[in-house]
Amino acid sequence: MKHKKLLAAGLGIWATGEANIPTVTYYDGSDGTNAHFTFTHTGKGSDTNLFPNFSDCMPGDSLTQTIRVQADSKNGVQGAKIYLRAEINGDASAKEGSAITYNDVLDHISMTVSKNGVVLASNKTAKLFSQLDASKGLKNNVFIAEVSPKTDPVDLDVTIEVDPAMGNAFQEAAAHITFVFSVEDNEVPPPPLEREKHDAYIVGYPNGNVGPLDPITRMEVATIFYRLLQDDAREQVWCTTYPYPDVEANSWYSNQVATLTNAGILAGFPDGTFGPAKHITRAEFATIAALFFHAPEVEGDAFSDISDNWAREYINRAAALGLVSGFPDGTFHPEQEITRAEVMEIINNVLFRTPDKDHFLPDMVTWPDNSDPDVWYYEPVQEATNSHDYERVNNKSPETWTKITQQRDWDALEAELAQKYPNR
Repeated sequence: MKHKKLLAAGLGIWATGEANIPTVTYYDGSDGTNAHFTFTHTGKGSDTNLFPNFSDCMPGDSLTQTIRVQADSKNGVQGAKIYLRAEINGDASAKEGSAITYNDVLDHISMTVSKNGVVLASNKTAKLFSQLDASKGLKNNVFIAEVSPKTDPVDLDVTIEVDPAMGNAFQEAAAHITFVFSVEDNEVPPPPLEREKHDAYIVGYPNGNVGPLDPITRMEVATIFYRLLQDDAREQVWCTTYPYPDVEANSWYSNQVATLTNAGILAGFPDGTFGPAKHITRAEFATIAALFFHAPEVEGDAFSDISDNWAREYINRAAALGLVSGFPDGTFHPEQEITRAEVMEIINNVLFRTPDKDHFLPDMVTWPDNSDPDVWYYEPVQEATNSHDYERVNNKSPETWTKITQQRDWDALEAELAQKYPNR
C-alpha cells in the first residue's frame, strides 16, 4: 500500500505526568479539508522538533520519551497507520574536511518503539523496518501505531540512540536532524453489492422509452449503484450530507450522491463540484466498477489508448476482472461518453447477472426502443429493468426467469432511513 499522505510535523516533548503526555492526533480530512497532525502537551513550546533536546545528545547517548498517538473522533472508520522517522532538515553538505554528510549520520541513529516494555518496532530490526519509496522521501519510516476513532489512544515509549562511533561528525549534524510523522490511510473496504436478488436498477423515461443508446449522467450512475448496494451496507453508509455546492438539496439524487461519496466510491472534481448532470465517460465508469472490488494491480495495458489516461490503473484492473472490454481494434476510448446500454452490460457483468432472451417471461416490462432481440444490448437492458426471480446452475450459466416480481419502492426506503437516522 502506498503512503497517501506525508505529513511532516514537529513535537516538542518535555512534559511529564499522565495528564500531560505529549499527544499526536491525526485528522484524515474526512470533511474535505486537508489532512493534518495536531499536537498537545508539547512542553516548552517547541513545535518544530519531536525531541528538542536531541541536539544536546552526545555519541553513545540514548533518549526516551513517552508519547500518545490517536485518531481524531471525526476520522473515517477505516483508520490509518502512523509512522515516525528521522530526516535532515536543512543543509546536507559534507562537513568540511570530512567525507561524511549530514545524511550519512542518519544511518547511525536508531529508533525503537515500545509499549509496556515490549518492543513493537525498530529500525535496527529488518522485519520491523518499513522500507518505502525512497524516491519520494519515504525511506526509513518506523511503524508506530494504527489508529482509528473506534480505538483507544496508544501510549508508546520512543527511544532514540546515537552510535558512539559518530564522534564530532554527529555534533555538527545534530542541529539539522528532526523527527517527523507520516501517515498511510487504510483502504476503505468497498460496500458489498447485491448479487443474489435481481431487482431492477434502471427505470425508463416519462415518454416510455429506456434510451439504451443515450449517454448517462453522474447523478444517474450514483442512483444506480445506490440501488445495487446490499441493504445492510447501504444502511451503514447512508447519509444526506455532501460537500458539493452544485448538488441540489433534497433532490431525487442528492442522498444517493451523498451515500456513494461517503462510501468512497464517488468523488467530485478538483474545483469541488460534482457535476451531477455531466455525462460520464468510459474511463470514469471503469473506475467506479473497479472500486467495488479489491481488483488486482496489473503492469501491462489491456488497451492501446490508455497509457496516458488518468484512469489507466482502474481500467486495467477492471479489464483484468472481466468487467469492461474494448473495441475490435484494441482500443478502449476512455474519454468517450458511455451509453446506458454499455453501463447495463458492465453492471450485469459485475453482478454475475446472466440474462438469456430464450428464458425471459411474457409479462416482463418491455420498451419500444428495446424491441429487437437481435441487437447486442437487448438482453442487458431487459435484465436491468425487470425485477425477477430466476434459476441457474451457477453464476456463469444462463438464467431462467421464473417470476416477474414487484419493483422496489425506493422513495419508501428513503423515508424509512431518514426517520431512523435523522442526524445523518
